[in-house]
Order: sequence, then C-alpha cells, then structure tokens
Amino acid sequence: MNLSSRLSSFLGASLLFVACSAPRTAQDVDVVFLGDSITEGYALQKPTPHAAPDVCSGSLRELLAGRLVHMSNQGHSGHTTVDFLPDGDDCRKAIAAAHELQSAHPGELVFSIMLGTNDSANSGPNGSPVDGASYQRNLGALLDRLFVEFPKARVFVHHPIWYSPNTHNGADYEGEPAASRLRSYFGAIAAVAAEQRARGRDVRVGDTEAYGHFEKAHEQECDAEQGHNGVFYLHPNAAGAASLGRYWAKAIAAGLGGS
Repeated sequence: MNLSSRLSSFLGASLLFVACSAPRTAQDVDVVFLGDSITEGYALQKPTPHAAPDVCSGSLRELLAGRLVHMSNQGHSGHTTVDFLPDGDDCRKAIAAAHELQSAHPGELVFSIMLGTNDSANSGPNGSPVDGASYQRNLGALLDRLFVEFPKARVFVHHPIWYSPNTHNGADYEGEPAASRLRSYFGAIAAVAAEQRARGRDVRVGDTEAYGHFEKAHEQECDAEQGHNGVFYLHPNAAGAASLGRYWAKAIAAGLGGS
C-alpha cells in the first residue's frame, strides 16, 4: 500500500471513530415540567397524553425539527412555590426526574415552570397567600438549587393562567385580592429571570399569552366546576390543555432557536 493509500485509510478510520464517538445527544432535549394541578392535568380523564406537558413535548418535536424530545411531568395538585423550595420533596423529585432523563437520554436539559395559581389563593394551599416579593424569593431559591445540580440547564418560567374571580373549591381564590396577587407574579418572574441571567444562567420568561387566552376562552377550554360561590373556571379541559401546551412549546422553541 502506497503512502497515499495508507493516508486515505487512516483518515477514513479516524473519521469513522469520530462519527461513532460523537455524542448523539445534541439532538435530544429533556424537558422537566414543574407546576401544580394545571401542569399535572388534574381535570383530564387521561392526563397522558392530553396534559399540557405532553402536548408541549409533541409540539416541540415539530418545532425543533430533527431533535428528539423527552419529558417528565412533575406537576403536583394544590402545590405552591413553598412546596418547591429546595428542602422539599417537590424539588427533590424534580431533580431526580432530571437525572433520570439525562441518564437515559443525555442532551439539552430544560426546566419548564408554571407556578402561582395556588400561591395566589386567599387561603388553603401551603403558604398561601404568597405575596409577590415572597413568590420571587421562593422562585429564586428553587432556581438556585436547580442550577447547583444542573449548571448548564435552560429554564423557562411561564406566567400562571387566568382563573374566574369566584373560584372557590377546597381553597379560596375569590375576589380581586387573589387576582391582583396572581398578576403581581408576572413582574416577579421577569425580575427573577433578570437576576439569574446576570449570574450567567439561562433563565427566560416563558409564555405570557395563555393568561389572556383563558380569560377569553375559559367557557370553552376550562372545566365548569361547582364551587362555594357557583360555577367557576380554573382547570383547563382537554382543549385548554392543548392550547396551553402549544403556548409553552412556542415560547420554549423560540428560546432554543426553533421555529
């Protein structure tokens, strides 16, 4: 074999080694969804595959053409940012879920977070009512813990969605105090994202559109639930979960450089 042939063989073998050893994980996206009953899919007969995280993941597969998307739904009914503080079970479960995804499908890790509905209640859920400043601190503490564990993660914090002003089930969300409290979280989310980015972390405000969507379309896209003060609208039905999942996917895909 002449020098030219030996060189070609060496280069071919080298390229084959690089191709075989190159990580396929660049195409994978692992998404861990943190949230409450709305994320969990509480009102749905079959949360899988109809809950917002499932729809979001499916939409991301379309928007991030050629990339594989894997997910874990860490939504917990009735929970608040207090439940997701670093020393709580919710945070530990989210971290464990992320490690499991990364072990099975190493790739880009994304946390999708929507919390605030239960925080905004006048009474009932753990820690409620949570004012805007406390919400901001709680969310910041959660993110600090996630980034200690996963320094290269990307985080999208979505605005919580609208609910009717007479909402009152086991918890009391009635009246303007709760509604104003919920809206105060929008600014808190922006502030937390800015603080985290200043520290070199990839944290972004996620979806901001679903709140207005459900304010307009709640009769069609939320369950009509009987409460202490008449029929209220809080939990998305299957159509609403699909809308919410697509809103999340749109925001996440834009942040990841997709469509």
